[in-house]
Amino acid sequence: MNNKINDPSFGPMEFDYGWCKEEEIAFFGQTGSVEILAEADIGQPISDVQRKAYALFCDGTDALSDDALAALKEYYIENLPAIGGQVDDPTTLPEEDSITRADLVKMVIPQTVYFRQDGIYAVLCNCIWEPQNGLAIIVSEDGLSIETQDAVL
Repeated sequence: MNNKINDPSFGPMEFDYGWCKEEEIAFFGQTGSVEILAEADIGQPISDVQRKAYALFCDGTDALSDDALAALKEYYIENLPAIGGQVDDPTTLPEEDSITRADLVKMVIPQTVYFRQDGIYAVLCNCIWEPQNGLAIIVSEDGLSIETQDAVL
């Protein structure tokens, strides 16, 4: 099997438990390097559905970032009691009425953009209150949702 391809949409990719590459993206008002990962089994190419999802992601990153921050704020406020129980010192967490976008950007760090074979994609993030599972900003036909990463992987 050839473990490197030059995909017409994704560009150069290497196979390592799926097709992947590093890419600089602007998200949450900051630019950083993330892994781009297209789900695939050994010998399986990237699908047209994944290419379409990647194009939607690339074309809508700014809007997705804004929508994701709004959804993360809502998620944080709704789950603050549980979140407080998952950090060493809950007193360091912002109160629900004072949480800002800047606070969320410090607590939720994008690491990977994962494109499933069914067209759903997710921005997988490290998160201070979910150190084991992390958070996923999931985009599907139903819209945007915030879940732990195990909901999409």
